[in-house]
Amino acid sequence: MFTSKGKLKYYGIDKVVLLIDLDIVNYYYKLIPLYLPKQRQKWFGKITVVRTGVERPNHKFWRKYENEIVEFNYGTLYEDNDYYLLPAYSTRLCNIRMEMGLPAYRKPYRNFHITIANKKHVKDNE
Repeated sequence: MFTSKGKLKYYGIDKVVLLIDLDIVNYYYKLIPLYLPKQRQKWFGKITVVRTGVERPNHKFWRKYENEIVEFNYGTLYEDNDYYLLPAYSTRLCNIRMEMGLPAYRKPYRNFHITIANKKHVKDNE
């Protein structure tokens, strides 16, 4: 496991992300072999804490932790269907979610994740 920090940001009425160091994403992106189909994410360099349109947080605590620096741990690169991901863990992010009336992790997950790349709509050898 590795440790890093990110900045908590709120967007609109139902999106919370932890912005992370882009060097983490860039480093792991380069580890994906060139022969495998991949493309960068539209939103890269983040851990989604509350997902837009999927979860309904209690707004009583909305923006309470705006710009807070949060420590997290992350593991090794793995492939899951259309994505290349790093598992990520943070007790602080779990506590923030629970304060907003959400479970510690989004179902069906048991951790957060950092999406490094995706394979959606990518032609072979691009």
